[in-house]
Amino acid sequence: MLTTKKIYPLMLSLLFVSSTVSATTGQEEERAAPAEVNKIIADTKPEVNAGKFDRRIELLKKARNDYKGNSAAQRRILNALASTYEQKGDMSQALSYVKAAYTIDPNSSWSNYLLGVINSSQKNYVKALEYYSVAIKNETDAGFLSTINNNIANDYFDQKKYDTAISYFSNAIEHTHSNVDYHMRGRCFDELKDYSSAIRDYTNAIKQKSDDVDSYFLRGNAYGQIKDFANSVADYKKALGLDPKRTQIYFRLGLSLLNQKQYAASIEAYNIYISHHPKDSGAYHNRGLSYFHLENYTAAIDNFSQAILLDVRKGVSYKMRGLAYKKIGKIEQAQQDMVRAKKLGVR
Repeated sequence: MLTTKKIYPLMLSLLFVSSTVSATTGQEEERAAPAEVNKIIADTKPEVNAGKFDRRIELLKKARNDYKGNSAAQRRILNALASTYEQKGDMSQALSYVKAAYTIDPNSSWSNYLLGVINSSQKNYVKALEYYSVAIKNETDAGFLSTINNNIANDYFDQKKYDTAISYFSNAIEHTHSNVDYHMRGRCFDELKDYSSAIRDYTNAIKQKSDDVDSYFLRGNAYGQIKDFANSVADYKKALGLDPKRTQIYFRLGLSLLNQKQYAASIEAYNIYISHHPKDSGAYHNRGLSYFHLENYTAAIDNFSQAILLDVRKGVSYKMRGLAYKKIGKIEQAQQDMVRAKKLGVR
């Protein structure tokens, strides 16, 4: 699925040199740092984005030694090292460096943001919120503020506190109208079963990123929940057109086609799905339903039997197989299946 947390890059413009510490925002922190330090960060950005961290770390450690007496440089370097180690996944080193930066300037937006990120990764959500809140209070850059609000929102989403998550995703959207924020707010509305609002947000996410497979897929699910199967089918087909390898979408496509009474098309969708996921009892059951409605009772029985083989407690498949047996005059088998279905709680 879509990445739900934004990663805010270290700001890269190269401005004046200063050895004083008066900054709190990310941009002020950058402006106060030596141009050489900012150039290291800028020049190594493509490598870091490609998952190659060692050269940046080596250069920053050398710069740290070169600028021992410059507290503004030290703060920038320490935060950059912390951010790089965080992206590398080494939270212990990241925490060590950001704590050193925080000691220099506890009001630094970057230091507080990074401490929030690290605490969040450890599921220390209360502590993370404390640091994020300081970062928000001290920051002015819209993109950075959007990222911080996004991170807080994701923390609440992870805790299943969807109403609060919606509030922070909304704050993030006010700053940047990001695809990610619309998508994630849509997921919150989905969880709250507010499908119309979810559809609205997935639509806005798609407007921001026209190849957003996940938003098409989830909007298709939301349309299905309000029984708008025509739009549901259209979204699943669009998602599959963008990424044919997402074969799990064929299950949902088959179900929406089944609900539209497009039984032959539903069977085709489940044929593809089952070829990739041959142990999904639900797929065989649903394909059996389409065969049943097409009055191909033998094929229906075969599919219900396979569903039962994969899930012996699938009472609804016993019931439908019983009905199919009855249709072809096999009354004894029909009665036996109806008894099994009733024992499993299906009337």
